[in-house]
Amino acid sequence: MEERISIKPKSLIVLLLLLLSRASFSQAYKDHFFQTTFSMGPVFSLYKGNSNHMSSPKPKAAFNANAKFYFRFNKVAFLFVGVNYLTHGNSFNSYYFPDSTLRLYDKEFLYNYSSRYQDVSFPLGIHIKFAENKERHYCIYGELGWAMKRRFASTMDVVSNKYGNSVYYDVAGNTFNSRFKSKKTGSSLLMTFGFDKNFHDKHSGFFIEVNLAYGINKFNYAYNKNFPGSLYQNEKFIALNAGIRF
Repeated sequence: MEERISIKPKSLIVLLLLLLSRASFSQAYKDHFFQTTFSMGPVFSLYKGNSNHMSSPKPKAAFNANAKFYFRFNKVAFLFVGVNYLTHGNSFNSYYFPDSTLRLYDKEFLYNYSSRYQDVSFPLGIHIKFAENKERHYCIYGELGWAMKRRFASTMDVVSNKYGNSVYYDVAGNTFNSRFKSKKTGSSLLMTFGFDKNFHDKHSGFFIEVNLAYGINKFNYAYNKNFPGSLYQNEKFIALNAGIRF
């Protein structure tokens, strides 16, 4: 008795789609569908705090390092994801109320708050080539995106401006005024302008770029019974990065 094999139409369609997607991914890989970049550089930080309880924060030296992964849409557009590490800091004068003292907000900021932060963020966005010179193998590009960030480490030293003694040395804080379930998570809007130059093989190169990050959420300083009632800051960053692409 001859046995017949029955193949369902749905199974055939799924199999066909898998074969087509594998073939198109293989071709896209050959056409450099996927690219990776590594970059690093100095960062200029801008902070704005609660002026009722603190002086204008002064930025400290800052540095960042990035890894990004690009997926090509067409000849000029890419989708990218990545990871960014940023270390930065600031200092400002504010109140500090020792135990059993009157909490008098008289605009006399007699204590210096010095902080250092370490952040990790995960950007997502679109990369667009604005102008390309194929003969000289360079292009000008821009990026727009969004990033989720976590402040995974921070320290703060509070010192009396009058006596020079430290009254607090501990975490600066790690929470944001965000809509995420975890308040330890914040977000930023991203914008980048850059110049990219290919190496001789035309598939790898180097680039220089300016990265702008605008913090959407306010950062809240750690709660302490001796601190003023509301210490927070808004954050913006301008980075000048150089890197390689392959």
